[in-house]
Amino acid sequence: MLILLVTGDAGFIGSHNVTALTGAGHAVRVPDAQLPSAHRTAPRIPPGVDRRHADVRDRAAVTHAPRAWPPSATRPRWSAPART
Repeated sequence: MLILLVTGDAGFIGSHNVTALTGAGHAVRVPDAQLPSAHRTAPRIPPGVDRRHADVRDRAAVTHAPRAWPPSATRPRWSAPART
């Protein structure tokens, strides 16, 4: 199991990545500013995701996030599933 820090979890790609990672048994930590202009409705969060209020435009928050939530990997490798 990896502990992964994912930004952009409420977007199309980010939400699918978070769902795939949690489905594969990884722990996912998500900083999100939860801005009303970006989220008309609350994003669907899979069970077990540690989501906290943080804005990636805030240098202090970005610097603090890996210390507060130490990830076990900083750049996970992705590969497409094999086609059958």
